[in-house]
Amino acid sequence: MEAVSAGHSAGTSTDWDGLADPAYPTSTPVELGEPIQTLEPLLPVFDGIALPSTWSRLHGPLQRALDEIWDGSGLLERERPRHWVTLHFGRMALHARGWERLRSTAPRYSPDPSLGALPARGLDALREHWERFLVWRTRGGWRQELAAAEERADRAIARAEALDLEGCDTPTLARGPLDEREWTDILLPWLSRSAGRGSAGEPQRRIELALRHERRVAAEIGRRLSRDGVLQKPADVAYLTVDERIRSVHEASVFWHKLAQARARRVERFVDLEVPLRFAGRPDVERGKS
Repeated sequence: MEAVSAGHSAGTSTDWDGLADPAYPTSTPVELGEPIQTLEPLLPVFDGIALPSTWSRLHGPLQRALDEIWDGSGLLERERPRHWVTLHFGRMALHARGWERLRSTAPRYSPDPSLGALPARGLDALREHWERFLVWRTRGGWRQELAAAEERADRAIARAEALDLEGCDTPTLARGPLDEREWTDILLPWLSRSAGRGSAGEPQRRIELALRHERRVAAEIGRRLSRDGVLQKPADVAYLTVDERIRSVHEASVFWHKLAQARARRVERFVDLEVPLRFAGRPDVERGKS
């Protein structure tokens, strides 16, 4: 492998920084004072590059699901991350210390010392004892909340599967088969199980089915937009965010084609980069030798 500093694949860091794209940035800011990010919790389901359509659909529900697990864990508010999810060179990452705090609420889990704090003393020690009591007390309630989320997730997936693509108008399809609340319910059991908080059924299978339905709908939207001359080819729809996809249905313009093509070229550069599983701030990346 050839080591290169962040953004130095096929160009300099200035090249990357000059590609201003708020909807699909090369690298998103991390939380002040808590720079460590990790890819591991999202593997293997979200291994590799999240295209603009995926990033725009999932980063909000991921944030919401992690907040709900935190709320149901008994952890105090003082250490809750404000920004759970970041994007770096197409890879989605989570706030490492926050994730470790969630995992620490599972029975018999030993936290990673590299992400832990110094032993608490004085008032902090009292808070820590109180928090442990809250974690213990909330376990029963969380099982009920999780079961309700799993039921909602199964109903949402069933509705998405029954969606008649030919019978739907394009604006309806552009919104996608699943909304943010439904995606939150789909992601929550999988994240809960990964954090050691339990779940029933096959939470990873739910996500795979939901992604399949998203792709099915996107393929039909791409076909229609390509037919109408908005996109060059149906596959280009993956390089638009959900909001952009909705707008493109109502605002036919060559802009959408150019935007999709520019992002596709940038993603091609991302493919050759290897992002470490854990990193601080904007990651240093490696470029594979062909």
